[in-house]
Amino acid sequence: MSELYAELGEVSRERALRDVSWVAQFLGVSKSWVYQATASGTIPCVRVGALVRFDPTVIKAWVRGEIAKSVALPKCR
Repeated sequence: MSELYAELGEVSRERALRDVSWVAQFLGVSKSWVYQATASGTIPCVRVGALVRFDPTVIKAWVRGEIAKSVALPKCR
């Protein structure tokens, strides 16, 4: 049973929402660029209350071009 929980923990960590610092480091840009990109709807994000968070799977797909960069994304203000 503990193996099942360990496996679920790995999945949870992999799918956990990330913050602006993670995205900035992942993309190699400044945090201010990430904030500007979220405000303009350039980068896909999720609002959790007053926080801006990012799904790592979606960000990786966005970088690979699987999510069109020309598509108007909802703004995360």
